[in-house]
Amino acid sequence: IWCFFLALFEADAWTGEQDAHFFIDDPVSSMDDHNIFITADSITKLIDDKIASKSEKRIIVTTHHIGLFSILSDRLMNSTHRNNTRRSILSIHNNQLELKNHDKDVFLYHLYLMQILNECINEKKIMGYHFVMLRQILEIISSFLGTGGIKKTLEEIGYRDNLEMVSNQVNSLSHKDARFQPAELEPNDRDLLVDIFSKIQEKYNFIIH
Repeated sequence: IWCFFLALFEADAWTGEQDAHFFIDDPVSSMDDHNIFITADSITKLIDDKIASKSEKRIIVTTHHIGLFSILSDRLMNSTHRNNTRRSILSIHNNQLELKNHDKDVFLYHLYLMQILNECINEKKIMGYHFVMLRQILEIISSFLGTGGIKKTLEEIGYRDNLEMVSNQVNSLSHKDARFQPAELEPNDRDLLVDIFSKIQEKYNFIIH
């Protein structure tokens, strides 16, 4: 489908009002991490070649892949298309979907997750799926430190004597089905999330406001 879509652009085969808006829905899957740069290159080249700065044509790209979002965001905001680029993030808040504009120049996923967790902690609405986000933050920091998994970050923020126990708890609470669990956490689990979050912020002092 993607090749056919690009071929239509090459042949300029759109007719009438069909070329007012082009909708590219989720062009990369979770299994295609190695292709996100190629896909981002294809989309940005398409925009550069086919969409003039004052054109009425619009390209709408949706993606669940945060890496592709980050790359496209960075490239478009550092191009002649900056003033015509609008970036939005679909999130859920109080069981309601919200489409929020992202108005900062750079999108950093770990800071976005930290903002979500900070908000849910302040509002005392910590749900099961928030542990999935916490695990992602731990993995991102560990990757930056040169290793995989979550243990390196947990050790760096102070969980040395009970590293295995805390690591196992995080793994258990962020299993693959946790993202679909809307229920609030048990008090002990909630306290663990808050403690880990606080230690991350104390150690790295991320700007999350």
